[in-house]
Amino acid sequence: ICQTLAQNPELRISLKEGVKPAPKVVENAPSGTPKTESAVDFQAESSASVKFESHLNTKHLFDNFVEGKSNQLARAVGQKLAQAPGEPSANPFFLYGGTGLGKTHLLHAIGNGILADKPNARVLYIHANNFMQHMVKAVRDNKMDQFK
Repeated sequence: ICQTLAQNPELRISLKEGVKPAPKVVENAPSGTPKTESAVDFQAESSASVKFESHLNTKHLFDNFVEGKSNQLARAVGQKLAQAPGEPSANPFFLYGGTGLGKTHLLHAIGNGILADKPNARVLYIHANNFMQHMVKAVRDNKMDQFK
């Protein structure tokens, strides 16, 4: 970069931090894909009446995920998980990496992908500390069945 800039003083380079804007979604687009059963298909009357909040960032999608050599495989497996949750070949799915490599974005993209195909699926994004607090409280109050 330095050599190029030294040879071309008129050349300007700009970098923006963040995510690429998501493409516009076409409403009521015809769906040619057959419906298949998966781990997230469910018909629960009690949960249908309760509003379930996923806590997902709807701006984090596969379309605006910045892919590089370090995260190509993770993105591919994440897309497979979003299309067919519960598929044994992609489960369990572990993400590990340094800061800023897209782990959180990828998790949100997987959840958003599942919800795009199955709007009634129960997908929850929760921080580990919050999960532990709820689990400890459930154990202490003898309410593990409700916690599950």
